[in-house]
Amino acid sequence: MAACRGCGQKNRDAFKFCGECGASLVAEVSREERKVVTVVFTDLVDFTSKAERIDPEDVRRVLSPYYARVRSELQRFGGTELQKALAFFRSVGANRCVRKGEALLAASA
Repeated sequence: MAACRGCGQKNRDAFKFCGECGASLVAEVSREERKVVTVVFTDLVDFTSKAERIDPEDVRRVLSPYYARVRSELQRFGGTELQKALAFFRSVGANRCVRKGEALLAASA
């Protein structure tokens, strides 16, 4: 007899679900999968100190085109944007990531 992990009820071996609480009695197959990713963080040099001295609307005016360009370049290289200025690439080696970073730098210059 198989004991339920949820309530402790003993059930026949042929049962797939607990007769008492309905919990699964079958061992769950792990669907976890390890994936190699490369994370890229982009930033504007000294922009934080500049942003502290200007109006929020001006900060947005400066950053909006920058983020649009970075997003475009990330998508061109197959990256997935996590947040503004933070993205990841699946199964990308370090050398390829550096080339993508260089392209982002050139595009935002």
